[in-house]
Amino acid sequence: MTMGGSSFIMWVLRQDAARFAGATGEAPPLAGVGKLMEENGRIRQSTEGLPEREPETVEEELRRELAQARREAEEYRDLYLRVLADKENARKRLERLYEERLGEARRELLRQVISVADNLERALAHQEAREGLVEGIRLTYRQIQDLLRSYGVEPVQALGQPFNPAEHEAVALVEGPEPPGTVVAEELRGYRQGEYLLRPAHVRVTAGEPD
Repeated sequence: MTMGGSSFIMWVLRQDAARFAGATGEAPPLAGVGKLMEENGRIRQSTEGLPEREPETVEEELRRELAQARREAEEYRDLYLRVLADKENARKRLERLYEERLGEARRELLRQVISVADNLERALAHQEAREGLVEGIRLTYRQIQDLLRSYGVEPVQALGQPFNPAEHEAVALVEGPEPPGTVVAEELRGYRQGEYLLRPAHVRVTAGEPD
């Protein structure tokens, strides 16, 4: 009878266990070894036929894992840069909004100053006022005009100009020798600050000579 390595070891262990039990009447201390050997045999049978991993295979797998890690790192880097760009764009939008709100607040203040200048200009038109009062009004008017100029406010050109609906507001249509559509009188001066129109000029526009 031919025995494999594990079977032979098991047979020897059983023979020794039987002699030990016959001599002492006690259970052999190596009884659990047989179970371990049987379990080892089953494990060996279950792993038979599995290919062993060659060093080249391990290296190739490590290379794939490294490449995957690099791709993931690049993706995280791109995500970080996008988040950073979004944050910068949000900061710029807030700054633009702040500047727009601040600019509108300034323009509203300037409109109120312009209204004061209008009243002073009307007062200067009354020649019956006392000379001292007129001089005081004239000085205040000049100071307001200087203040407006310091903020880049300038009058809208109207008198003698072709009517421009972007800067002029027609309050009357009159007959006259001027070409039709010409501003012939300015009822209320208009003002602008750079590209912003603070107030259109209120003007009279000619419709041409009567037929």
